[in-house]
Amino acid sequence: IIIESTFITVSVFVVFLVALKLPVQIARTAALLALVSAQMAQALNNRSETHSIFSKELETNYKLFIAISISIFLNILAIYTPIGNKLLGITTLPTFLLIFCLLIGFIPIIGVELLKKFGTRRKLAINK
Repeated sequence: IIIESTFITVSVFVVFLVALKLPVQIARTAALLALVSAQMAQALNNRSETHSIFSKELETNYKLFIAISISIFLNILAIYTPIGNKLLGITTLPTFLLIFCLLIGFIPIIGVELLKKFGTRRKLAINK
């Protein structure tokens, strides 16, 4: 949990720092979207502590994929509609920043997958 949280924190902080070249409201919106993306990635990663997210050993959980898709759609809808902007106090993001936030938010998958591959989680799961 601590390692995953560190990956998420660093990812969101990097997005915020990059976006600070733009107005601060855009930077806050970008950080929020990156955090949401990272949480969705964490949900995917935590389906198993030992098996890779890309392995066929994990059963497909279509309900999880639907929930993640809906969450990302609602976040994009909130960012790109005046009602969402007003209710959440956020602003529209430039397209390049939107894509950057979504991609950077999924960086925790790489870190956790490396931990799974090199056995850190596998050893911890076996010792339980």
